[in-house]
Amino acid sequence: MNEHVYTTETGERVREREGLVEVGLSPKAQAALGHLLHFQPPKIGEKVKAGDHLFVVEGTLSAAEFYAPVSGRVFSSATFPANIGDWLVVVEK
Repeated sequence: MNEHVYTTETGERVREREGLVEVGLSPKAQAALGHLLHFQPPKIGEKVKAGDHLFVVEGTLSAAEFYAPVSGRVFSSATFPANIGDWLVVVEK
């Protein structure tokens, strides 16, 4: 399986594989947010462009918006992840 994992300048952790792009939070973003309190996911099927607002996370230490690293359609999304380190949104290219 060919996959590519990287971190963006705006704090997203990204894993690309087989036409799907999984988006979560970089270790630095996780530390800045603290424990997860609220996750505002995108709608399934929503079209996004690279750089568009993708989701909001509120933690015990701060809140932040995160952005789509690629253009595509929201394939799936966590409803309320148990772990702030989970992959939160999947975008289909």
